[in-house]
Amino acid sequence: MKTLLVTLGIMAVVGALCSLSLAGPVPAAVYHMGELSGPIMDSTPNNNDGTYNGTLYNQPGPGGMYDGALGFDGVDDYVQLPNVMDLNDTSFTVEMWFKGTADGWMGLVEKPDVPFAQPKHMHIARPDSTTTRIDFWQAKLDAFGSVALDTWSHLACVMEDTGTGYSANNRSIYVDGQLVASDTWGDYTGTGAGFRIGSCSSSTGPGLYFQGSMDEVRIYGAALDGATILAHSQGNYEWYPIPEPSTMVLLVTGLLGLAFAAWRRRK
Repeated sequence: MKTLLVTLGIMAVVGALCSLSLAGPVPAAVYHMGELSGPIMDSTPNNNDGTYNGTLYNQPGPGGMYDGALGFDGVDDYVQLPNVMDLNDTSFTVEMWFKGTADGWMGLVEKPDVPFAQPKHMHIARPDSTTTRIDFWQAKLDAFGSVALDTWSHLACVMEDTGTGYSANNRSIYVDGQLVASDTWGDYTGTGAGFRIGSCSSSTGPGLYFQGSMDEVRIYGAALDGATILAHSQGNYEWYPIPEPSTMVLLVTGLLGLAFAAWRRRK
């Protein structure tokens, strides 16, 4: 009986931990964009949860690239995030899946300065259906090439801090796993403002709202390489799942079983 309890306990704990296993580069935040209500959850241990603004709506099941996706109406919808990480003098990567449903300038992810100052405002935007952009306002990097409407595209924007001085850092844009633009530029020098998903701000606040759907928004404190980004664009990346109740029940049950077996052994 004791052996059976120990065996079952170990199996339960291992099963629960395997469902939460992580591999590859560790992100600062991961947003699966599948919530039906409440905050948008960061599924890393960093707890960088965001809040909805506007009339965002979830598109469950086939509406997203993976399970659900978050829909944006292009009028006033965005997600406010905390200061997930400081971008000053550091490498970072922002990646996402997006599907636009209208043309025009639309913000995807931004980190505005507070108070607003153009040289210190980082944003990733879609100025039109042929352009994606990572921009520190006066230091834009554009990638030209058709990004079809109503079609899911994987986008990754990378800043590699080389530590060798101003105008010597590497910026890159990848679309569907392929490098489409790159240049060298200086460090980002903004302040500790929070990120936003789905807007591109001005001095009056959020604006240039995204219209369409977004899924799997991830922020990394590292410059991901091309091979990793290609793997992510093919769906092969660490998942950082939000623990399901069944997973937690399995873990707790296993731990209780092991504790009970240890108690019986002492008797």
